[in-house]
Amino acid sequence: MLTARDQDDEQVAAFDFGADDCLSKPVSPKILKVRVDALLRRQAMHAKRHEECVIKVGDISLYPQSYKVKGKGIRLSSFEFRLLSLLLSNAGKVMTRDQIYHILLGRHYNGVERTVDVRVSRLRGKLSVTGAKRAQIETVWGKGYILNEVAA
Repeated sequence: MLTARDQDDEQVAAFDFGADDCLSKPVSPKILKVRVDALLRRQAMHAKRHEECVIKVGDISLYPQSYKVKGKGIRLSSFEFRLLSLLLSNAGKVMTRDQIYHILLGRHYNGVERTVDVRVSRLRGKLSVTGAKRAQIETVWGKGYILNEVAA
């Protein structure tokens, strides 16, 4: 923020409203340029950190910010992507059907419905077609599912 106001309270209010920086006029063009460059560098570093946020188990790499899965052309529905993200984020831990229903569908598992079972089956099929062999979704009978890394 570039302003003619130089009172402390006014500058504090600018930061309270979301300003990243506050400069009072007059300001040298050189100083203005280096401050803007510094702000752009911080923004670029912030964006790069978000790009690098990857969930990786075995040979599956999931990029939550861009809704992409690294692999040989894996195309997932939104629900399949969220399901895979949940399983990858909890790799090695059993995710009960009730947990999956609650987190992904916002309701409790009624003990009869097979929505998640069908989606897991489709997800397994898509992962196997693409050659993902080092991470497998296993059924834990009577409980739910677990994603485990398999040694090569």
